[in-house]
Amino acid sequence: IDTPQVESFDNVDESSFEKKISSSSFKQIDVKFEKIEYEKSDLEVFKNEYKQSVALTEEFIKSARANKEIEPEAIMQIARKIVSQVVLDPKNAVTLSEFNTLNNYLISHSINTGYMAVLLGKLSNMSEDELMELAIGSLMHDIGMAKVKDLLWTRPEKLGFDDIFDIQKHTIFGIDTLSEILKFKGNIAYISYQHHERLDGSGYPKKKHGLQVPKYARIVGIADVFQAMTSSRIYRGSYDLQHVFSTLMR
Repeated sequence: IDTPQVESFDNVDESSFEKKISSSSFKQIDVKFEKIEYEKSDLEVFKNEYKQSVALTEEFIKSARANKEIEPEAIMQIARKIVSQVVLDPKNAVTLSEFNTLNNYLISHSINTGYMAVLLGKLSNMSEDELMELAIGSLMHDIGMAKVKDLLWTRPEKLGFDDIFDIQKHTIFGIDTLSEILKFKGNIAYISYQHHERLDGSGYPKKKHGLQVPKYARIVGIADVFQAMTSSRIYRGSYDLQHVFSTLMR
Protein backbone atom coordinates (compact mmCIF):
# COMPACT_ATOMS: atom_id res chain seq x y z
CA ILE A 1 0.00 0.00 0.00
CA ASP A 2 1.58 3.29 -1.09
CA THR A 3 0.91 6.22 1.22
CA PRO A 4 2.60 9.62 1.63
CA GLN A 5 4.79 10.07 4.69
CA VAL A 6 3.02 12.37 7.16
CA GLU A 7 5.00 13.34 10.25
CA SER A 8 2.89 16.40 10.99
CA PHE A 9 -0.17 18.03 9.43
CA ASP A 10 1.73 21.32 9.54
CA ASN A 11 4.09 19.97 6.88
CA VAL A 12 1.35 18.92 4.45
CA ASP A 13 1.65 20.87 1.21
CA GLU A 14 -1.88 21.47 -0.08
CA SER A 15 -0.60 22.87 -3.36
CA SER A 16 0.79 19.45 -4.25
CA PHE A 17 -2.74 18.03 -4.31
CA GLU A 18 -3.95 20.93 -6.43
CA LYS A 19 -1.18 20.28 -8.95
CA LYS A 20 -1.94 16.54 -9.08
CA ILE A 21 -5.64 17.14 -9.65
CA SER A 22 -5.18 19.86 -12.26
CA SER A 23 -2.53 17.89 -14.16
CA SER A 24 -4.26 14.49 -13.95
CA SER A 25 -3.67 12.32 -17.00
CA PHE A 26 -7.23 11.04 -16.68
CA LYS A 27 -10.01 12.67 -18.62
CA GLN A 28 -12.13 14.20 -15.89
CA ILE A 29 -15.83 13.47 -15.89
CA ASP A 30 -18.49 16.15 -15.63
CA VAL A 31 -21.00 14.83 -13.14
CA LYS A 32 -24.58 15.09 -14.37
CA PHE A 33 -27.55 13.59 -12.59
CA GLU A 34 -29.56 11.03 -14.54
CA LYS A 35 -32.67 10.24 -12.55
CA ILE A 36 -33.70 6.63 -12.01
CA GLU A 37 -37.44 6.36 -12.52
CA TYR A 38 -39.16 4.27 -9.87
CA GLU A 39 -42.82 3.40 -10.38
CA LYS A 40 -43.41 4.08 -6.71
CA SER A 41 -41.54 4.38 -3.45
CA ASP A 42 -40.95 0.81 -2.30
CA LEU A 43 -38.72 0.25 0.71
CA GLU A 44 -38.08 -3.39 -0.26
CA VAL A 45 -36.80 -2.28 -3.68
CA PHE A 46 -34.60 0.31 -1.98
CA LYS A 47 -33.25 -2.36 0.41
CA ASN A 48 -32.35 -4.70 -2.45
CA GLU A 49 -30.52 -1.91 -4.25
CA TYR A 50 -28.73 -1.05 -1.00
CA LYS A 51 -27.34 -4.61 -0.94
CA GLN A 52 -26.08 -4.15 -4.50
CA SER A 53 -24.44 -0.87 -3.45
CA VAL A 54 -22.64 -2.66 -0.61
CA ALA A 55 -21.02 -5.07 -3.09
CA LEU A 56 -19.97 -2.25 -5.45
CA THR A 57 -18.61 -0.13 -2.60
CA GLU A 58 -16.54 -3.03 -1.32
CA GLU A 59 -14.96 -3.37 -4.75
CA PHE A 60 -13.85 0.25 -5.10
CA ILE A 61 -12.52 0.31 -1.54
CA LYS A 62 -10.42 -2.77 -2.36
CA SER A 63 -9.20 -1.04 -5.51
CA ALA A 64 -8.12 2.01 -3.53
CA ARG A 65 -6.25 -0.13 -1.00
CA ALA A 66 -4.42 -1.87 -3.83
CA ASN A 67 -3.65 1.41 -5.66
CA LYS A 68 -5.75 0.31 -8.61
CA GLU A 69 -7.85 2.59 -10.78
CA ILE A 70 -11.33 3.18 -9.39
CA GLU A 71 -14.06 2.59 -11.94
CA PRO A 72 -16.18 5.76 -11.92
CA GLU A 73 -19.31 4.21 -13.41
CA ALA A 74 -19.80 1.94 -10.38
CA ILE A 75 -19.62 4.95 -8.05
CA MET A 76 -21.96 6.97 -10.24
CA GLN A 77 -24.42 4.07 -10.26
CA ILE A 78 -24.62 4.08 -6.47
CA ALA A 79 -24.83 7.87 -6.35
CA ARG A 80 -27.70 7.93 -8.86
CA LYS A 81 -29.64 5.49 -6.69
CA ILE A 82 -29.05 7.54 -3.55
CA VAL A 83 -30.10 10.85 -5.13
CA SER A 84 -33.10 9.36 -6.98
CA GLN A 85 -34.39 7.69 -3.83
CA VAL A 86 -33.93 10.76 -1.63
CA VAL A 87 -35.65 12.98 -4.21
CA LEU A 88 -38.56 10.53 -4.55
CA ASP A 89 -39.06 9.63 -0.89
CA PRO A 90 -36.67 11.14 1.66
CA LYS A 91 -38.19 9.26 4.61
CA ASN A 92 -37.85 5.77 3.10
CA ALA A 93 -34.44 6.55 1.62
CA VAL A 94 -32.98 7.77 4.91
CA THR A 95 -34.37 4.67 6.65
CA LEU A 96 -31.70 2.77 4.71
CA SER A 97 -29.00 4.71 6.54
CA GLU A 98 -29.93 2.75 9.67
CA PHE A 99 -28.34 -0.39 8.19
CA ASN A 100 -24.94 -1.14 9.61
CA THR A 101 -22.55 -3.95 8.71
CA LEU A 102 -20.44 -4.47 11.83
CA ASN A 103 -18.15 -6.87 9.99
CA ASN A 104 -17.24 -4.15 7.50
CA TYR A 105 -18.20 -0.82 8.99
CA LEU A 106 -16.41 1.28 6.37
CA ILE A 107 -18.69 0.07 3.57
CA SER A 108 -22.02 0.76 5.26
CA HIS A 109 -20.73 4.02 6.74
CA SER A 110 -19.71 5.31 3.31
CA ILE A 111 -23.13 4.54 1.82
CA ASN A 112 -25.10 5.77 4.83
CA THR A 113 -23.19 9.04 4.93
CA GLY A 114 -24.16 9.45 1.28
CA TYR A 115 -27.87 9.16 2.07
CA MET A 116 -27.68 11.58 5.00
CA ALA A 117 -25.51 14.11 3.12
CA VAL A 118 -27.86 14.12 0.12
CA LEU A 119 -30.84 14.64 2.42
CA LEU A 120 -29.07 17.62 4.02
CA GLY A 121 -28.19 18.92 0.56
CA LYS A 122 -31.80 18.59 -0.58
CA LEU A 123 -32.96 20.50 2.50
CA SER A 124 -30.41 23.18 1.56
CA ASN A 125 -32.02 23.49 -1.91
CA MET A 126 -29.00 22.17 -3.79
CA SER A 127 -29.61 21.27 -7.44
CA GLU A 128 -29.81 17.62 -8.46
CA ASP A 129 -26.41 17.86 -10.20
CA GLU A 130 -24.94 19.23 -6.96
CA LEU A 131 -26.60 16.41 -5.01
CA MET A 132 -24.95 13.96 -7.39
CA GLU A 133 -21.52 15.46 -6.69
CA LEU A 134 -22.30 15.40 -2.98
CA ALA A 135 -23.31 11.73 -3.16
CA ILE A 136 -20.12 10.75 -5.01
CA GLY A 137 -17.93 12.71 -2.58
CA SER A 138 -19.75 11.16 0.39
CA LEU A 139 -19.28 7.64 -0.91
CA MET A 140 -15.52 8.22 -1.02
CA HIS A 141 -15.07 10.59 1.91
CA ASP A 142 -13.34 7.88 4.01
CA ILE A 143 -11.49 6.15 1.16
CA GLY A 144 -8.23 6.99 2.93
CA MET A 145 -9.24 4.68 5.79
CA ALA A 146 -8.49 1.75 3.50
CA LYS A 147 -4.82 2.78 3.66
CA VAL A 148 -4.48 3.38 7.41
CA LYS A 149 -1.78 1.05 8.71
CA ASP A 150 -3.02 -2.23 10.19
CA LEU A 151 -6.59 -0.92 9.67
CA LEU A 152 -6.33 0.56 13.17
CA TRP A 153 -9.91 1.83 13.10
CA THR A 154 -11.17 -1.78 13.25
CA ARG A 155 -9.55 -2.50 16.62
CA PRO A 156 -11.90 -3.04 19.58
CA GLU A 157 -9.52 -1.67 22.21
CA LYS A 158 -8.96 1.97 23.16
CA LEU A 159 -6.42 3.64 20.90
CA GLY A 160 -3.41 5.67 21.99
CA PHE A 161 -2.42 9.16 20.79
CA ASP A 162 -0.14 7.87 18.04
CA ASP A 163 -2.84 5.49 16.82
CA ILE A 164 -5.38 8.31 16.66
CA PHE A 165 -2.96 10.45 14.65
CA ASP A 166 -2.39 7.54 12.27
CA ILE A 167 -6.15 7.30 11.75
CA GLN A 168 -6.44 11.05 11.21
CA LYS A 169 -3.97 10.66 8.36
CA HIS A 170 -6.81 9.09 6.34
CA THR A 171 -7.70 12.61 5.19
CA ILE A 172 -4.28 12.93 3.55
CA PHE A 173 -4.32 9.38 2.21
CA GLY A 174 -7.81 10.01 0.82
CA ILE A 175 -7.05 13.05 -1.30
CA ASP A 176 -3.69 11.59 -2.31
CA THR A 177 -5.45 8.45 -3.54
CA LEU A 178 -8.26 10.27 -5.31
CA SER A 179 -5.96 12.80 -6.95
CA GLU A 180 -3.95 9.89 -8.38
CA ILE A 181 -6.59 7.45 -9.58
CA LEU A 182 -9.93 9.25 -9.79
CA LYS A 183 -11.51 10.69 -12.91
CA PHE A 184 -13.92 13.07 -11.21
CA LYS A 185 -13.41 16.79 -10.78
CA GLY A 186 -11.20 18.01 -7.95
CA ASN A 187 -13.89 19.35 -5.65
CA ILE A 188 -15.12 15.79 -5.08
CA ALA A 189 -11.63 14.67 -4.02
CA TYR A 190 -11.40 17.58 -1.58
CA ILE A 191 -14.34 16.24 0.45
CA SER A 192 -12.12 13.33 1.54
CA TYR A 193 -9.51 15.84 2.70
CA GLN A 194 -11.66 18.40 4.47
CA HIS A 195 -14.66 16.60 5.99
CA HIS A 196 -13.06 16.66 9.46
CA GLU A 197 -12.48 20.42 9.42
CA ARG A 198 -14.80 22.38 11.71
CA LEU A 199 -16.25 25.89 11.51
CA ASP A 200 -14.58 26.88 14.81
CA GLY A 201 -11.15 25.75 13.62
CA SER A 202 -10.98 22.74 15.94
CA GLY A 203 -10.85 20.13 13.17
CA TYR A 204 -8.07 18.57 11.15
CA PRO A 205 -5.86 18.30 9.17
CA LYS A 206 -5.33 22.07 8.73
CA LYS A 207 -7.62 23.61 11.38
CA LYS A 208 -9.53 25.57 8.76
CA HIS A 209 -12.45 27.63 10.01
CA GLY A 210 -15.57 29.39 8.79
CA LEU A 211 -15.85 29.72 5.03
CA GLN A 212 -12.40 28.19 4.61
CA VAL A 213 -14.29 24.91 4.89
CA PRO A 214 -16.20 24.40 1.59
CA LYS A 215 -19.95 23.76 1.66
CA TYR A 216 -19.68 20.16 0.45
CA ALA A 217 -17.14 19.31 3.16
CA ARG A 218 -19.31 20.94 5.84
CA ILE A 219 -22.35 18.92 4.81
CA VAL A 220 -20.47 15.63 4.60
CA GLY A 221 -18.79 16.42 7.92
CA ILE A 222 -22.20 16.68 9.63
CA ALA A 223 -23.50 13.52 7.93
CA ASP A 224 -20.29 11.67 8.82
CA VAL A 225 -20.53 12.49 12.54
CA PHE A 226 -24.25 11.70 12.68
CA GLN A 227 -23.80 8.32 11.02
CA ALA A 228 -20.74 7.43 13.10
CA MET A 229 -22.45 8.25 16.39
CA THR A 230 -25.78 6.57 15.60
CA SER A 231 -24.09 3.35 14.40
CA SER A 232 -22.98 0.47 16.59
CA ARG A 233 -19.29 -0.38 16.49
CA ILE A 234 -17.32 -3.42 17.60
CA TYR A 235 -16.21 -1.54 20.73
CA ARG A 236 -19.43 0.37 21.61
CA GLY A 237 -23.14 0.67 21.00
CA SER A 238 -24.84 3.57 19.23
CA TYR A 239 -25.39 6.88 21.01
CA ASP A 240 -28.88 8.20 21.67
CA LEU A 241 -30.11 11.01 19.44
CA GLN A 242 -30.10 13.62 22.21
CA HIS A 243 -26.37 13.06 22.77
CA VAL A 244 -25.72 13.08 19.01
CA PHE A 245 -27.54 16.37 18.41
CA SER A 246 -25.85 17.90 21.47
CA THR A 247 -22.47 16.99 19.99
CA LEU A 248 -23.36 18.37 16.55
CA MET A 249 -24.52 21.69 18.05
CA ARG A 250 -21.28 22.37 19.91
